[in-house]
Amino acid sequence: MDGWKREFGEDYAIPQELEDRFDDRSWHNDSSPSFLIMEEGGTDELIHNEDGSVSSPDAPPYYWLAVWVEHPDKEQRELDLARFEIVLHGDDINGIGLGSSEELDEEFLIKLHIVEQYAKAHGLAHIAKLKGISMDTPVCSCGNRNMASMGMDIICSDCHKFCGEIH
Repeated sequence: MDGWKREFGEDYAIPQELEDRFDDRSWHNDSSPSFLIMEEGGTDELIHNEDGSVSSPDAPPYYWLAVWVEHPDKEQRELDLARFEIVLHGDDINGIGLGSSEELDEEFLIKLHIVEQYAKAHGLAHIAKLKGISMDTPVCSCGNRNMASMGMDIICSDCHKFCGEIH
């Protein structure tokens, strides 16, 4: 049985596309099922401090990018969020929303693709440093209007061109 079904029940009706594409990280203590897009940083090496705490030796912060899926019925949701949320989490940040939608439609899938490609190209720590992403920028030189601005970097969802200016 899938983790999300075991932890939250079949009523959540997770789209097969998310199940096929990402790692199910659903846990019953969370407010909804989640699917891992990617992770970076951190270390498995731990130091047990005299005060009883545990720390990592000079490790970069651990970041993970996930899609959270709320219940299809808004009345059944624990949190007042859109059904689908792309969120960057990390040791040194409290969660940065990078895109949301009530439907797993083409627009949301394009945003998901842009965030995923940008993260692979620049890393999750870079996105965390920028404190978020705006999906509302004008036209690329290839003519595409679906651009994403991430700090000073711009990426086109068609040609995947990264540049420092909008054409």
